[in-house]
Amino acid sequence: MLSRLEANPCTEIDPRDEMFIYALGRLDQPRFARMQYMRQGARAASAVHHIARHCFGDHAGNLRILDFASGFGRVTRHLADMFGPHNVWASDLQPGSMEFCQSVLGVNTIPSTPSPDRLAIAERFDLIFVASLFSHLPRETFGPWLAALARLLRPGGVMAFSVHGQDMVDPALFPADGHLFVAESESRVLDVCDYGTAYVSDAFVRQSIASAFSEAVEVRLLHKGLCGAQDLYVVSADPARGVAQLPDQASLTGYVDSCVMTPAGQLRIAGWAGSLDPLDPADTIHVALDGMPIARCAIRLERPDVARVLGKPHLRWSGFLLELGLPPSHAGAGLLSVKSQTRKGAEDQLLLAPLADLVQD
Repeated sequence: MLSRLEANPCTEIDPRDEMFIYALGRLDQPRFARMQYMRQGARAASAVHHIARHCFGDHAGNLRILDFASGFGRVTRHLADMFGPHNVWASDLQPGSMEFCQSVLGVNTIPSTPSPDRLAIAERFDLIFVASLFSHLPRETFGPWLAALARLLRPGGVMAFSVHGQDMVDPALFPADGHLFVAESESRVLDVCDYGTAYVSDAFVRQSIASAFSEAVEVRLLHKGLCGAQDLYVVSADPARGVAQLPDQASLTGYVDSCVMTPAGQLRIAGWAGSLDPLDPADTIHVALDGMPIARCAIRLERPDVARVLGKPHLRWSGFLLELGLPPSHAGAGLLSVKSQTRKGAEDQLLLAPLADLVQD
């Protein structure tokens, strides 16, 4: 399993990818949509990396991993980079998605089905990751899908899935049964009655887990554990996986404000990065090109604006600035990665995009 500072995932995006189309609708230019798409996929995959490292230790590099409801591989491409494409399976029902994931991303693929009772998958997995499926399911299919996926775990396996928590809804509007479903979503392909927007209580999720698994399980809730937006539940029937002791991921934040080529031909990168935990501050920026480290710098420039807006005085010195020359073979091309790292080794993907996208005016 690669050091996360050496990330070099595939950057090709299928134009039918609904997550990319959604980003296009929110941002001014396709290059900005590509940047957001790649960064968010990397951040979601980092949660899988965090879980695998804790639960499987030295064996984390040789797991069978299922990315269920993968779409066209926004997260899958990063999992393939982390764990090797031969260890990753993608599953979805969107037309063309499995062909893309197999032919372009190089992972194993399994077509999904519209309903859980029709899901027939012979493979079994050590780790199943489900991002943004249960956050869209009506009450009637939430439990059945959970049970169908639970049956795909190997003995000692771990499942992680995301939901919209109850805290995202006005308490006065939340139903007593712990599940609120709204028939609307960003998907242009799936029926909103089957795939809308769902909000759930912790009690509802835990009861659904208890019903879906045939044996007692350990459950860990990582609040906002998926990209700081959705709650992430991690489940295993094997106490040896240590799910109950799974630590929260470091709460990191930051932004690359600018990435430009200077008149002297130097790449100039400026921004800010920090940890919301003052006891484990972000102190280093790492820059890589096509997976090869090319520069690093300290995070130590004054950014009173960041401290003021976030209400975190310890982020006053969260700025960074570096200028670097590119290797001749990469001038104007390659995949640029910018990451922050804390003193304890936690990382955050600040930027992951083709260099050509970044240096445009």
